[in-house]
Amino acid sequence: MIEREETGKVNNNNFAALMRRMQNFNAAEYFIKRYQEIEPDCISGKNTYGTILSDLGKNGQAI
Repeated sequence: MIEREETGKVNNNNFAALMRRMQNFNAAEYFIKRYQEIEPDCISGKNTYGTILSDLGKNGQAI
């Protein structure tokens, strides 16, 4: 059970980054939000979320 949760955390963050590279910003936002629910204190996740929000033109929320 713990292994599945750990894998899910990594997969959501990695999948968000992949969606961003593919310029599917709405999907990237969806997956990074899921990751932030699991790991709210992760600095890397916060950075990724900020860049995705910026890509979506939501600069005020990205700060």
